[in-house]
Amino acid sequence: MNGKRILKMNKLQGILKLEELGLPHAKWQIVRNASELKPLDEKEAPLGWIVRSCLVDGGYEINLPYRISLSKEEVSKTIEEFQKKLKGKGVFVIWKVWDFVKSGSVLLLPKELILEGVKGYVEPLSDGKRCDLTLRYTRDAKSKPDYRHNFYKGNINLLNFHERKKILDCTYNLPLFNHCLEWSFNTWGEFYFHDIMEIK
Repeated sequence: MNGKRILKMNKLQGILKLEELGLPHAKWQIVRNASELKPLDEKEAPLGWIVRSCLVDGGYEINLPYRISLSKEEVSKTIEEFQKKLKGKGVFVIWKVWDFVKSGSVLLLPKELILEGVKGYVEPLSDGKRCDLTLRYTRDAKSKPDYRHNFYKGNINLLNFHERKKILDCTYNLPLFNHCLEWSFNTWGEFYFHDIMEIK
């Protein structure tokens, strides 16, 4: 991430921040236990659901349990299993699983926006193993987005102009500095943000 360090952040706060900012995100449920779950419709999630663990009070959140491609019956059982592991301190985010076509991050700095992307899942980028495209834009959060990048490296065709514009329109004028947001396009044509982190 361009030599910058991601700060420890409460994952739940990040998810709620996406909602607060009005950014496009998956339809999710946030629950403390299985009894709080609203009905899950399998037609809406042909690939199943993911259960992601967070801690109510934040703290050390590395390697928290998560599980993907669950049936609706497995979702409830998994929540109860994880809550026992976390000794009642967990809160869980549930949303449908999707196939990533492309994904990446947006780094918001005071005078620059850096857009990075990879084909498929975001993990190779997050882990620092692969970056298929890097685009740099001059940023003035009080002005309209300037869609002309001043630097690029990698496969410029990874993101077409309309996809780049969509990402910039969502993030360029956000009242955030030194934050990183993760995004993705999936096989159903949906565009989502799914994480936000403070950096230093």
